[in-house]
Amino acid sequence: MKTILNREVELKLNNYLEILLKAPKKIPLMCELDKDKIYKKYIEEAYYYVDFIEKGDNVLDLGSGAGFPGIPLSIIFPNSNFYLVDRKFNVCIFLRQIKKELNLNNVFIMNLMAEELKKINLRYNKIVARAFNRVNFILNLANDLLIKDGLVILGKGKDVAKEINSLNNKNFVLFEKKATNFGFLLIFKKIS
Repeated sequence: MKTILNREVELKLNNYLEILLKAPKKIPLMCELDKDKIYKKYIEEAYYYVDFIEKGDNVLDLGSGAGFPGIPLSIIFPNSNFYLVDRKFNVCIFLRQIKKELNLNNVFIMNLMAEELKKINLRYNKIVARAFNRVNFILNLANDLLIKDGLVILGKGKDVAKEINSLNNKNFVLFEKKATNFGFLLIFKKIS
């Protein structure tokens, strides 16, 4: 899972790490404020998604929280657009601060419930999420948001088998299941 990064990307990822270390307590981080743990959770784990993102993609990050995986991916892929969605106003303010400090012109922040995305006339090549919701919920939401042959890339814990076995969305196939240090990366392809 070693990703080769240029110096500018490394600097921005390190600046992102520093911003996370200073995050206000009201911003939910997926781990305590320990530099190594935050690096592993917010930057290193984003590398798992890299193989599925391409130059020019429009990527929707559901439940972005403090910006994972959307912010690291937007730094690695400056020629793709990333739409970070979170329902919490204070989180979106924090994401806007990150966008400004890192000069991320390819990042767009939307403060709304995921279900409201259907009202916006945007379609995406990829949808990413980590610790957002159940697989069925995300795939049902993705029906109206993803282009045909688009991918839904989900970071899920080790206990994901039950979710996979209870899938009821015929518009998607499980394209790949990749083991990670946090569990699995599930990649679904939209077939209709």
